[in-house]
Amino acid sequence: MRTEKEYEVIDRFFKKFNAIFPVNKARFKTAEDAEEIKELWMDAFETSGVTLDEIKKGLDYYLLDSSGFMPTVGQFISTCKSGRKTSKMPPLRNFYNEMALGYQNPLIYATVARIGVSKMKNLPSDKAETEIKKVYEEVLAEHERGVVFELPKPVPAITDTFTMTDEMREKRLKEIEEFKKQFEENFVINKK
Repeated sequence: MRTEKEYEVIDRFFKKFNAIFPVNKARFKTAEDAEEIKELWMDAFETSGVTLDEIKKGLDYYLLDSSGFMPTVGQFISTCKSGRKTSKMPPLRNFYNEMALGYQNPLIYATVARIGVSKMKNLPSDKAETEIKKVYEEVLAEHERGVVFELPKPVPAITDTFTMTDEMREKRLKEIEEFKKQFEENFVINKK
């Protein structure tokens, strides 16, 4: 019999996992499917003896994975047990895709922020790749030492639009008329 704490941990795990692999959510056609998959993963974690710390390292590893494919439970446990902290560098196109479409990977964001978006856009591709690799390795090393990189908080969109009332419009038109009169009085206009 599992404890409430174990269910909380697996729920948090799958929230993070679904954020890393959004396609994963499509596998859960019903709530029962989701619960069955969670039970399977909990059984596998229990059987393998994987620790919470190892699971966190596994999540970190897959956060940086650029394959887009969700691992099987066995692959995930193998990654957790191997002690690998990070995956390989994402393909260069991922850096440009995230610059254009919005950042999903905090390490890519940190790399681009350090280099500068303008510089990245203006570098020839061979030099950009060299620069990205160099800076990404620095960011990765910091991440492995425990530095936490985060994505920027989204800025709320302005939803209120300015609407000029009739009274305001009349006031502005009067101001424009007064300006025209002052202009005509202060400058001689040749009319022929």
